[in-house]
Amino acid sequence: MAKSGIADLNETLDKLTGNDQSKVKRGAKAVTSDGRARAGCKSEVGNHGRFNLGADASAAGLKGANHEAFVAGAKTDCQFGYAGFDANAGAELEVLQLGDENLNLDIGKADLGVGVSAGAGYKAKINAGVTVVGANAKFGTGQEASAKFRPNLDTGYDVGAGSVGVTVAGWGGSIGRRVAIGTPLGGFSVKLW
Repeated sequence: MAKSGIADLNETLDKLTGNDQSKVKRGAKAVTSDGRARAGCKSEVGNHGRFNLGADASAAGLKGANHEAFVAGAKTDCQFGYAGFDANAGAELEVLQLGDENLNLDIGKADLGVGVSAGAGYKAKINAGVTVVGANAKFGTGQEASAKFRPNLDTGYDVGAGSVGVTVAGWGGSIGRRVAIGTPLGGFSVKLW
């Protein structure tokens, strides 16, 4: 789920001011010896009067150097502070994931997610879909491009420091820092900074 509200504002301010390194971060992570099961939690006191909390867990039936198969995962995070709050939660089941943190390919991934924020931007979203095949590439200093064949019913809106977006039953898009076009059968997006 794209960042909106306070999360978008804080990431934009960190990039513009170069203050990303002055955060106080704490967390714990547990991984099985074969790397197939993982769980973690984090807390962060950041710049601009914000606090961030999150937790995630996942397990894979098969795991190799650059692939995982039969993966189940869940994640939640929230940010709050002077500029408002942002909360997100989601779960996914995936048949196969290939690649690494900079380039990956998803095959057969079902996802469900919700997000709300208010303050320095607003968001109310529900995402539900099945990615038949999707690709994502990260490059440069925070840029990203993705394309997916993903039948979906995504619905919601978000207005943040870097972008504005609206989606109804899969149809929609966003403009600004993230440019995206979505249909009930999938779409593409580019994160410019």
